[in-house]
Amino acid sequence: IESVDVLKDASATAIYGARGANGVILVTTKQIKEGKVTINYDGYVGAKTITNGLTAMNPYDYTKLLYERSLGDVARMARFTTNYGTFDQLEQNYLGRPGVNWQDEIMGGTALNQYHKIAFNGGNRETKFNLFYALNKDEGSMLNSSSDKHIAKLNVNHSINKKFSVSGIVNYSNQKIRGLGVQDGGVRTSIIQSLIQYRPLIGILGSDQDLIDFEIDPLDPSGNAGSALFQSPVITLNTQRRETIINTLNANATAQYNFTDKIVYRGLVNYTQGNRNVKYFNDAASILAIRTGGAYGGVSTLTNQRFNYSNTLSYNNTFNKAHKLDLTIGQEYIYGYAETLATGDVKGFPAVNQGWDNLSLGTVASIPTTFAEDDKLLSFFGRANYGYKGKYLLTTSLRLDGSSKFGEDSRWGLFPSAAVAWRAIQEDFMKNVSVFSDLKLRLSYGEAGNNRIANYAALGIFTNGVYPLGNQVVTAAFQQNLPNPQLKWEAVRSLNAGLDVGFFKQRITLTADWYDNQSRDLLFQSRIPASSGFIQQIQNIGTTSSRGVEFTLNTSNVKTQNFSWNTNFNIAFNRTKVLSLSDGETSMLTTSYTDKNDFILAVGKPVGIMYGYVRDGLYQVSDFDYNTTTSVYTLKSGVARDAEAAAQPGFIKFKDISGPNGVPDGVVDQYDRTN
Repeated sequence: IESVDVLKDASATAIYGARGANGVILVTTKQIKEGKVTINYDGYVGAKTITNGLTAMNPYDYTKLLYERSLGDVARMARFTTNYGTFDQLEQNYLGRPGVNWQDEIMGGTALNQYHKIAFNGGNRETKFNLFYALNKDEGSMLNSSSDKHIAKLNVNHSINKKFSVSGIVNYSNQKIRGLGVQDGGVRTSIIQSLIQYRPLIGILGSDQDLIDFEIDPLDPSGNAGSALFQSPVITLNTQRRETIINTLNANATAQYNFTDKIVYRGLVNYTQGNRNVKYFNDAASILAIRTGGAYGGVSTLTNQRFNYSNTLSYNNTFNKAHKLDLTIGQEYIYGYAETLATGDVKGFPAVNQGWDNLSLGTVASIPTTFAEDDKLLSFFGRANYGYKGKYLLTTSLRLDGSSKFGEDSRWGLFPSAAVAWRAIQEDFMKNVSVFSDLKLRLSYGEAGNNRIANYAALGIFTNGVYPLGNQVVTAAFQQNLPNPQLKWEAVRSLNAGLDVGFFKQRITLTADWYDNQSRDLLFQSRIPASSGFIQQIQNIGTTSSRGVEFTLNTSNVKTQNFSWNTNFNIAFNRTKVLSLSDGETSMLTTSYTDKNDFILAVGKPVGIMYGYVRDGLYQVSDFDYNTTTSVYTLKSGVARDAEAAAQPGFIKFKDISGPNGVPDGVVDQYDRTN
């Protein structure tokens, strides 16, 4: 990489359309240089180990927690005493007892990683090339995990004559990833969850080290002997096999033809393909197989293809040594396609653990699934840059985008932009001011579109499911979403004013920016009447704003032929606000990554504020009346009751803020959520 530039100015990003709505990052790679063929090698070998693990209970704290949980439950206390001893014995039996540190067992080793790259560069004035191959081998920190990645790249530039040149780049990578991911296993059985929740001791039943090899926990925390609820994380990693192979191909071809020294055509064709093959197999001894009655496995394949071609024609000229004009017109087309095939779970193998390479010998236990989708984006754009003596600058652009994601009558969006700048440093009155090396004022306005929604949100899509009919379960199809043919582009309007100042031959530079961005016709899942058969629909609703100032200070402290020392400092003050929502709405809940309504959009409030209950400590024993006969705790009058759970001493207590009538009602429910 030669340089990385961040574009935030509205006029600079507008030409990129929907992809530049939130700014643009330009990455410039190093150019091929002519000369004799050179061979370069780069590599390293390293080792890594985890030094700071997650905090987990030691055996003494763990048994104390189980004891406290058993208080008030005669049956549970009896099981606790049988398996861990009496309370008077806890300190003697478990204080200082090392138990099993599951993090050390599965992530306590040293993992090696290595990287090797060999590159060939060379060429003459007409033809230049670059070829390299790289290998990255990484032993995972977790037991039975690793990653092997191969990368190859070929880059060729060729000048056919003085007017016509072509270039091509081909990248290919292959990566094989083995082992469980941190979230594999599902609810209560993910490997990271097991690390901190699985008990570190076996109690008085035997040696703690025996836990490592138990396929089935002889005693789960509830005291149910032989429970299949928990399993040693070591056994989990040895019996749940995962392998992911990722292949990526990217090919790029460009052609440039200079009609004159002022008129240039440039064409680009790009093709990208990605394949992701995932294999999984759960041996008969895995907790997942034990729960479902036998070993099972499956395979899934995801294929992504993306095709892009663009054409631009540019004109640049300088008139009378004072007027500089650059004109560009262009067209771009992007097509994307993705498909997925998953076998579903396959089980019932003749030999118990035959693995994912023998799925044809098993029986399909769940419905195989296939899925395919595509999207298209067609764009036309133009841009004009004018400069007078390098002092007064004007930029205008216009882009027309058409997206297949919207309704037939709303697929096209028109997005203009304009910017002016004054380079005061070029004025005659600044020539004798030696302290300044740059002084520039900027003002810009621009619009960009956003089409980042599901491909078929404007249509009514059907999906498959199962339905009990008579004495059979049959495959059925049902409508997944309510169509919205009026769905259209979300528009982002940006207004920006800036100042660029340089001092002492650019040894010190300061950039100050003020911006005011407004997004309208937001693409959002909006609530709709349940009588429609749905509870929400993606719609264009509401307006939000984002305002702020940003400052960037760069200093070149030391600069010699062999050494340089630069300092960069930046600070920003940003504010967001919801200006409006859909008709009649003043607030709207939004889902987080946990699929819970943890956030709220409210008119007049910032974007992305959390919405929930206010913690009020823990329920104390003094908050309850205890019935010694039934061993039941009952909340005293005047203590707020949780509407969703039967509170016990030690449970989290939340504040009773309001009720149906706007006043506290003694019940913690949906009326008590706040931001």
